[in-house]
Amino acid sequence: MTDRFLIAAESEPDARLVSALADRALAAAVPWAADNIDTLREWVGLDGDTWVDVHCIKNVAKAKGIKGHGHFGDEPGQPDAAMARKLFLLANLETPQPSIVVLVRDADQQDERRRGFEQAATEKRWPFRPVLALATPEIEAWVLSALHGNEAYNPVLKPLRSDLGFDPTRHPERLSSTSGNHRDAKSVLASIEPNRETARGGLEDRPLDALRSYGACGLGTFIEHFETACRHVFDPRRGDSVA
Repeated sequence: MTDRFLIAAESEPDARLVSALADRALAAAVPWAADNIDTLREWVGLDGDTWVDVHCIKNVAKAKGIKGHGHFGDEPGQPDAAMARKLFLLANLETPQPSIVVLVRDADQQDERRRGFEQAATEKRWPFRPVLALATPEIEAWVLSALHGNEAYNPVLKPLRSDLGFDPTRHPERLSSTSGNHRDAKSVLASIEPNRETARGGLEDRPLDALRSYGACGLGTFIEHFETACRHVFDPRRGDSVA
């Protein structure tokens, strides 16, 4: 039986990027699955789609009569809490239900989005494993981390390090998501590698253990939590609490 992994993201390229990274984490967490990933899991969206656009969750939930607002216990919802709750309620209606639900978000100077996700993820025992992929400040930080150590980029990195005061491929979390700012992660990435597909391909090439060290930008945290979810799905004896 093929397990369904539902993914919601801000764009289709982000969904593809994170699902490819997640497949690598699955292979590392469940070694016996490495040669059979395509038969063991299917990345899906809602209603037969291949991914969920986070900007559409509110309207899709409304169309299906799902409200999803209100407090979480005694606490008001933090940023993204209501959206995550609606996503989980929609995923709960899917047949067959997904085994894992991944929400991909840029922090965008709102680190409270992690707490909002946790509020929705822990308010009840969902029939799937919720996993957050929260990129600080935005997904380009994860792409930058994959370029670290690539000597081909040294000529352009040297002046950037001087201008920024740090290496953006080693400390991408220190960048911003403010357009026009000289620390804007999108602009910094484009100045290092103008070809977006080439840049994003780095996440497929850099060793997973190296990527795990990037906790501050959320990359290492996502890998850890997704691996835990995979072990729970494919080897319940090693399962852990909700990530």
